[in-house]
Amino acid sequence: MRISTPLATALAKYIELTKTDDKSHFQALGRFVIAYSNAEGIVHLLARKVSGLSDEKARILFGGMRLGDVVDRVRQFMRLDETEEEIYCEVDACITQLVHISEMRHKLVHRGVAYFAGALIVSNSMTSKSAKNSETDIFDVFSLRDMTTDCGHIFLRLTYVADAEKVDHNLATQLKALPWRHTHAQPKPPNQVPRGISGSPKRQPDSSGA
Repeated sequence: MRISTPLATALAKYIELTKTDDKSHFQALGRFVIAYSNAEGIVHLLARKVSGLSDEKARILFGGMRLGDVVDRVRQFMRLDETEEEIYCEVDACITQLVHISEMRHKLVHRGVAYFAGALIVSNSMTSKSAKNSETDIFDVFSLRDMTTDCGHIFLRLTYVADAEKVDHNLATQLKALPWRHTHAQPKPPNQVPRGISGSPKRQPDSSGA
């Protein structure tokens, strides 16, 4: 006779949750990392072009530079050259979205990742300075695909800016009209004790009457 206990029921539910095939998620993760690398690469190519330096000197300047620093230089060079407003806005839209996506990529690459219940659970709980301030993010296969798609669009749109002679105007117009699929979420404040609530329980009055 099979006896059902709370522990056995919980274990059965856990096993059922982890049965889902994780292959599609890690495939999507791999495609995203590749698409992101290509998008980051085209930003470097554009930076070398707008710098006005020779390719050799520009590679020395930008090689190994963080994405955030590269995009700042791109914006500064374009302002200095008084780049057409339409082109500046196009570049700015692409690099702004890529910076948002880079934050997600950083979490996926540099934090602990585990597959559970149909999603990748990403956390810095093992490396954060405080367990209270640790962060956890959840990525399903659709969010990974959305970021991959955006990276592909960024790559194409910036390629057309960097090499105007090869622009497919019809495709460029279509890409500009498409909304970004990855939505940038506002950062959540760290786990903090609400105001008015002490981190330690208040001392209860002595009920012994002593």
